[in-house]
Amino acid sequence: MTNDSGEDALRRSEADLRAVLDNMTDVFFRTDSQARLTMASRSIEDLLGWPRAQLLGRDVRELYVDIAERDRFIALTDSQGGRSTDVDMELRRADGGTVLVSASARRLAADQGGGLEGILRDVSDRRSAERKQRESRELVQALLDTTSDAALLIDGNGTLLACNQVFADRFGRKVADIIGGDLFALFPQDVGEARRAACMQTLVTGEAILLRDSRNGRHFHNSITPVPNPHGPPQQVAVFSRDITEDLAREDRLASYVAAMERSNEELEQFAYVASHDLREPLRLVANYVSLLERRYADKLDQDAREFIFYARSGAQRMDALILDLLAYSRVSRGEAELAAVPLATAIATALTDLNMAVRDANATVSAEVNGAITVTGDAGQLARLFQNLVGNALKFSAPDRAPCVHITATMADGQVRVAVSDNGIGIEPIYFDRIFRIFQRLHTVDKYDGTGIGLALCKRIAENHGGGISVASQPGCGSTFTVSLPVG
Repeated sequence: MTNDSGEDALRRSEADLRAVLDNMTDVFFRTDSQARLTMASRSIEDLLGWPRAQLLGRDVRELYVDIAERDRFIALTDSQGGRSTDVDMELRRADGGTVLVSASARRLAADQGGGLEGILRDVSDRRSAERKQRESRELVQALLDTTSDAALLIDGNGTLLACNQVFADRFGRKVADIIGGDLFALFPQDVGEARRAACMQTLVTGEAILLRDSRNGRHFHNSITPVPNPHGPPQQVAVFSRDITEDLAREDRLASYVAAMERSNEELEQFAYVASHDLREPLRLVANYVSLLERRYADKLDQDAREFIFYARSGAQRMDALILDLLAYSRVSRGEAELAAVPLATAIATALTDLNMAVRDANATVSAEVNGAITVTGDAGQLARLFQNLVGNALKFSAPDRAPCVHITATMADGQVRVAVSDNGIGIEPIYFDRIFRIFQRLHTVDKYDGTGIGLALCKRIAENHGGGISVASQPGCGSTFTVSLPVG
């Protein structure tokens, strides 16, 4: 009776043990002194892919991927005197693949068979997660290292998760020395607390913050940005800090240069205005006295004297025209303008009215197709002068073998009106397209085509003062088209 009860209890105990083993997620195993597998939980089938029956009795040393790793593991367990040894290792699977396991095993005493007994746990997912985390950290570090700004990443507690050497250099430290520490402890207390508040604010609001600060004579522009978190509110903050000390110094120098240039230009324009105005008076005296000389002594002048007087009068007239053009250019450059809504058709009509006599003298045909509804904000007088100069040039530089023909069109595009003044004149070499808009630049001598060399420069300045521009398209012998772009007002 007693023996039967003991055997029943043993069988129940073994059954309970097998039930426990068969329901384990981890793998329990035991080997004999020859490294043959003598016991294993059913979960070994999921781990290695072989049926448990095929594994029992098999030399487990065949399952190790790395022989050196196997020998180190066995040597380590032998040296522990029956205490457990924990290592990670790779084992072969039935499908030809491998699996990473965490093994916790001990050497059994001789009276227990002298083999190994322990637990195997599949840590492939953990290792994969660790690899991904490592790769993610390496990627973040690589990104931080590519910027010339100081760059760093912190968590919600202010712990420095990553930074580049540019940031570490600001504190005379190495990256490895400050990673994992409190970012704000690197700053003076008041600065550190202000930075902590800014970083916490961006985590709460989810919005970036831009701020500037100055320390030890250096100036910094800081961008504090929450890092998006797909699983909820942001938990990390990225900070990029640019040293803008040199940029600010360059801006100050540039501002000084610009101010000096503007003063110089104003002085030059004032000089040109005053000089031009004052020069007209003595020039009128010269012209008047030359005319008086011609009238009073007409019967006593020979042909040479009459030519001399003609040249003197012509020179005075050209000088007066030059002075008038200089005055006009100076007024435009000085910004002397009365802005109003100007119908484009009216400005062009005014220009053509002023040129009526020149058009008749040149036997020219001038036509315009302009929508009367188009208006621009500008100075009516300057706009009329702009188109008068362009049409006047078309009449002046006409081809000798045909009557001048000038056509004006206006088209709308991108909030601007483009006025094209086309002619059938002598044309212009493309290499001179830029030069003709510079003041005092002439392509022909005065005896061939009169003028001051200011007209197109004045057109360019008027167009630019109105927020527009001017360009030319031309070929020698095929005429020219000057296009003026003006904002619609």
